[in-house]
Amino acid sequence: MGFEYNRVKYIRVQRLMNIEIDKAFRTTSSEALCILAAKTSIIIRTEEWVKQYFLRKGKGDLSQSIDLEVDRKNWPHTAYAVDLSK
Repeated sequence: MGFEYNRVKYIRVQRLMNIEIDKAFRTTSSEALCILAAKTSIIIRTEEWVKQYFLRKGKGDLSQSIDLEVDRKNWPHTAYAVDLSK
C-alpha cells in the first residue's frame, strides 16, 4: 500500500459503501463510517493480507504477529479491559 493514489481510491470506494450501509450523511468521516458499519478499514485489511502473503512465501519477518479477526460477539467488554483497582 505504498502508493498514495491507490490508498485514496480504496478509501473512496469503501466510504461510498459505508455511507449506504450506515445511511449516514456525506460529511461523516471515513473512520467514523467504518466504526458505525463495524467494518475494518480497507487499508488496514490490505496491509494484513500483504503481511500474511509474505509470511507464507517465507519473505517476511517471522517475529511479526498477525492478529486474527475476532467475531464482534466475542469482543471483550470494555469494562474489563482496564484494571482500575491499581
